[in-house]
Amino acid sequence: MNDLFDTLNIQTEEELSFYSTVLGLDEQTVAQFSNQNLNPESAFDWKSRWNWTITNMLSRLPVGPTDKSYDAQWESIASGGGSRISKEMVHKKQDANVLLSEPLEIGKVLYFNMGVSTQEINFDHPSDHVQGMLIMEALRQTGLATAHYYGVPESSQITITAFNFEFKDVLDERYPILIRLISNLSVNATSKSTGWGAFEVLQAGASCVVGGWEGHFVPERTWKRIRQRSLRKIENLMASETA
Repeated sequence: MNDLFDTLNIQTEEELSFYSTVLGLDEQTVAQFSNQNLNPESAFDWKSRWNWTITNMLSRLPVGPTDKSYDAQWESIASGGGSRISKEMVHKKQDANVLLSEPLEIGKVLYFNMGVSTQEINFDHPSDHVQGMLIMEALRQTGLATAHYYGVPESSQITITAFNFEFKDVLDERYPILIRLISNLSVNATSKSTGWGAFEVLQAGASCVVGGWEGHFVPERTWKRIRQRSLRKIENLMASETA
């Protein structure tokens, strides 16, 4: 554990609070590192909105498990295996359009294997790398899958309200692609009506894409009222322009 904390280079109480939750550390271990002259700061606020600091803290975590009990599952997902997640979890009608495997949860981090083929996105020409639009769709699917994984009903309407990306390197479709993600939904920090996810896309251990999403989750009946209100607003605006 000391080696892990040295790797993470924890400098503040906020970082210690974050990693303690993500790694599932006991109070004794946390107390040990709380006494090491850390810069005083408040505990990490899981109810806050997503920001780049969260993604940066995720990126500092070693990739994969430190517990050998995960070895078999980890070997499968890290090598590009793992069964495809159900199409209902990512709101698809066809299995062929699902880009994610079933997640492996290690602590509070979800790991997905990312697929690179789908029938619903067609590109103008072949590429020697995984196209950005395909990566964005896979990350959008992590928002849906994560919400349902942590208890948002599949009947709910999920809107990804914000997306932030930094593309650091290209992805080669010939080799396994991992997406890892931490969400405040994992700690019941919200009423399950809103939430965020911080993500990192990795290949061969290298960080290739980082960022975060925010989402809004509402029952289908509420969603229909929202859509009707929006449509009426558009119709009124169009009518006023043509009057």
